[in-house]
Amino acid sequence: MIESGYYPPGAEFDSKAPWNYKEPEPRNFSMSISQSLSKSLEVSTSDYEPVIEKETDDMGSYISENQDTSNTDWKTVFEDNRHETPMKLIEILKEVLLMYKEHGLCFGSPAYTDHLIEECDNWTDDETTYIED
Repeated sequence: MIESGYYPPGAEFDSKAPWNYKEPEPRNFSMSISQSLSKSLEVSTSDYEPVIEKETDDMGSYISENQDTSNTDWKTVFEDNRHETPMKLIEILKEVLLMYKEHGLCFGSPAYTDHLIEECDNWTDDETTYIED
């Protein structure tokens, strides 16, 4: 057998040589993505207990007022203040995109609109916590 291409003897057809490397065929694999998001925001609520304390210091007596929020239902406060969770925003985005598509409109291109609609599906809210900052 005659070799060509100025390769060292026996190297031209060596499967381990860099010039003979072939990219593996793409295959499908299962994966998961888990994300935790946070956002600080102002809310208004009457779901607290006023705590009035009379205190004395070197200057005399004074009254201080604090709020006890240990029993506040922060999830309800969040919802009552008309805020939306990321999961709800994804649902709203999908509804908007479907309305666009229904009326012959698209976001970017028709294929990209379909892609965004698909990306809105199959999300799971693994953990949501409502806490006071």
